Amino acid sequence: MSREASCWEGSPTRISYLGQYARALVPLASLGLVAVFRWFSGDLFRDVSGVASFVLRGIWPDMPPLDALTYAGGVILSLLLGLLVWVIGLDIWVLVFEVLAYLAVEAIRVYFGIGLGLTGRILFLALFSFAWMLLIDAQRKTYRYSVSHRGVAMSGGLLRRVERHVSGDAISDVIVVKPLLGRLFGFGHVVVVTPSQLGLGETYSLGGGTASRKGLGAIVGGGRAVREVLAKPWNCIFGVKNPDRVRDYILNGC
Repeated sequence: MSREASCWEGSPTRISYLGQYARALVPLASLGLVAVFRWFSGDLFRDVSGVASFVLRGIWPDMPPLDALTYAGGVILSLLLGLLVWVIGLDIWVLVFEVLAYLAVEAIRVYFGIGLGLTGRILFLALFSFAWMLLIDAQRKTYRYSVSHRGVAMSGGLLRRVERHVSGDAISDVIVVKPLLGRLFGFGHVVVVTPSQLGLGETYSLGGGTASRKGLGAIVGGGRAVREVLAKPWNCIFGVKNPDRVRDYILNGC
């Protein structure tokens, strides 16, 4: 869609990507939480590190057991959070980043034959997190949205580029989603819905139960698919200022 034909153009704001930036800090935040627990637990944490000292020294020989246990707790917690983001948010990249970051830290230690200790590992994780945030911001800048009398155009992506054009005649509904931060800072997501339900995602709810009588049992279950608004940078006008005005442009054909 040409610039002359567009009555509105925009891209995601930085504040709308705050959640994405925060995910890059999960390894550091996890270590911080474990460090706080270590401080409050007192002798308990020290006793556990003493019991597991043989294993901890075998995995991280350049750290004392107490620091190694702190690091191990941070690794486990961050991987669990990454797995949770993958299952709930359908975003596997947080988990991939964490695994690669931890492997890279140990590869640096082995390759250069140096002892990093807990402080060195934290510094490298901070460096990797900062680099990941820069990559996320670079991806944000690739997304471009435009509205004209002909319809809506969306394009963007860093590793995988997505281009989508929805004709004005094919638009059946326009939904404005304003998350909590969006209401505070004046941004939102404009989801363009077509008759084929393009723009909506599907979740599946499950239910089940068991019944038994005189040694006989049965398991019954069922589920149903639920359509819901799925706002992602590649399938909607994501994180733009004045989303209500953008919706009016789409509905009124500029």
